Amino acid sequence: DLEVDGDGGSTIYTMGEVSQEGEWRTISLEPTSAALEYFGIEIDIQGLDLQGIVDQSEETGHERIEGTMNVEVLLVNGQVVEFQSQPTFVGVWIEPERVPEGAPSVCGDLCGITERCEPPADFPPSEFCAD
Repeated sequence: DLEVDGDGGSTIYTMGEVSQEGEWRTISLEPTSAALEYFGIEIDIQGLDLQGIVDQSEETGHERIEGTMNVEVLLVNGQVVEFQSQPTFVGVWIEPERVPEGAPSVCGDLCGITERCEPPADFPPSEFCAD
């Protein structure tokens, strides 16, 4: 089940582009930073970006994204955390009826019920959500 954490959840905003490279469609997001706190633990993520491939899911017939999440610096309570690899991620289409009430929406309520939410004034660009 999907869950939106209204009290402990956070939102991160970034921009990027999808481009065609030969037979592959790729997605690249602009690096962003985020300072979060969970249960008294301060987490500072610097230079977070995503790189991936956009393709068609054989299971759903909808687009999916698969790639890596890169972080330049990760600090936990002010201490640098060393890690050997960049985590992978998969982004999949979710049936509208499975999206929980109060979930943030790029072309709607950017925060939903999420308390820690500070979207930039120009996010998303007006042409992104044009009808």
